Amino acid sequence: YMCGSDLETRIKAATGDLNEIMAAQLPENVKVLIQTGGSTQWHNDVVPNNAIARFVHTGPSGNFAKVDQQPDAAMSDPATLAAFLEYGKKNYPADHNAFIFWDHGGGSVVGAIADERVPGKLMTLKEMKAAFDAVYPDAQKQKPFDFIGFDACLMATIDVAQNFAPYGHYLVASEETEPGNGWNYTPWLTALGQSPAMDTATIGKNICDTYLAGCQEYGTAGTVTLSVTNLETAGKLVTAYDNFGQAALKQAAKNINTFLPQYGRSAMASENYGGNTPSTGYSNMVDLGDLAENTKSILPETSSQVL
Repeated sequence: YMCGSDLETRIKAATGDLNEIMAAQLPENVKVLIQTGGSTQWHNDVVPNNAIARFVHTGPSGNFAKVDQQPDAAMSDPATLAAFLEYGKKNYPADHNAFIFWDHGGGSVVGAIADERVPGKLMTLKEMKAAFDAVYPDAQKQKPFDFIGFDACLMATIDVAQNFAPYGHYLVASEETEPGNGWNYTPWLTALGQSPAMDTATIGKNICDTYLAGCQEYGTAGTVTLSVTNLETAGKLVTAYDNFGQAALKQAAKNINTFLPQYGRSAMASENYGGNTPSTGYSNMVDLGDLAENTKSILPETSSQVL
């Protein structure tokens, strides 16, 4: 789900990743279905500027073909996402499926997918879930996706994991902001093409390893993160996190003047993501494990649950 946004307009990032996808050699039974939109200017001769377009890449000859075109629509609209999910489900059924969001990400609160023609609007997690629910109402019986990925900033959060646990077995996403080069599609797709029966955890590991290698090649590897999260265990983590929050609220209610400064210092000392300075803005995102470690003295029981 490739929302070109200003990333395509300014630095041709979407076109670069489309080229990486097209360079991957795939067997006929492995297909990459792509929907494009959300950008005022595409820097290639294939993707239209004022329409929703769908492409398929497959085959050892590197066939990349436009298979559908729809009237222009905001990629940040959950109805546009639902339409793409429905199209893929109907026209490209498969034994194994994955879904990747491509664009800006803003974390748990604001979500992801910033169509540059709709300023200030990103698709929230709630809206994403509504789109998936509309197309996969029976997801609890059989999860439709082996993994759900975000080639976007700041989306490896507990809230994202909880949101997509009903629809996928794994989540592939980054805690930190991603550099402009993004995921490195050619090598991991090529590896999948050579071994289509590859298990999902290995695919995720390949995505992470090749992403790091690509960032090292571009000189952007300084602070990059990317992780593979087993969504089958998300429920236990969410329960522990809820207990952690409830314990914090109880302590704050007992002695807010003492507890909140201690908790705030613990959060500030924890690994944080997205800048959190006046010049970069505030994402207010911290590493949960690090926060639990730093609050063991004031929340001993629930910090241990999270860890």
